[in-house]
Amino acid sequence: MSLRIKTIKNNPVTSNCYIVSCSMGNSCVIIDPGSRDCVSLLTYLEREHLFPEYVILTHEHFDHIGGVDVLRKHFNIQLIASRGCSEAIGIPKCNMSVFYDGRGWGIGKADIITEEVRSLKWEKYHLDFIESPGHTLNGISISIEDVLFTGDTMIHNLKTVTKLPGGDKNQLRKTLTHLFSQFSPRVQVLPGHGEAFFFKDVEVENFI
Repeated sequence: MSLRIKTIKNNPVTSNCYIVSCSMGNSCVIIDPGSRDCVSLLTYLEREHLFPEYVILTHEHFDHIGGVDVLRKHFNIQLIASRGCSEAIGIPKCNMSVFYDGRGWGIGKADIITEEVRSLKWEKYHLDFIESPGHTLNGISISIEDVLFTGDTMIHNLKTVTKLPGGDKNQLRKTLTHLFSQFSPRVQVLPGHGEAFFFKDVEVENFI
């Protein structure tokens, strides 16, 4: 039973949504569903006969959370986020949606808080949640096998944005130093935007 990861580009902002599933079974985990209509995501789930069990948010920004309420209507999902993210996703100024469309919107709080549940078993795998402040105060990374989902904490060939509310370059350096010390060079990073890469191909200073 091997791990399968599908990347879908969110819209209108092209952040990455990830669907994690197994080669056998119908359960899946969705990370950062940012499209409010979820059309591409729902089409993929239907075609592959997949049913999401968990939706995980790396952080609270609108381009990573937009599809949560649509998924809640279609499936019996549990939303996972950090405590701060769980609060911020309901506040347009905090999730930044008001600055994008001038009106803003919010979604309901998480069902599972990562400060209370550091790891979850899903199928034969463990989902490990790692506090990753820097891009925002409330960011997390998610480790599954030899893959790390980082949200906007690490994006290949780009300096990490820390100028938004809750961003902090010193916190980012601490987060990156911790991640680089904890994960093998062969671990693949699946970021919030852009293409995947490996720890062996980057260093902390690439993101500061």
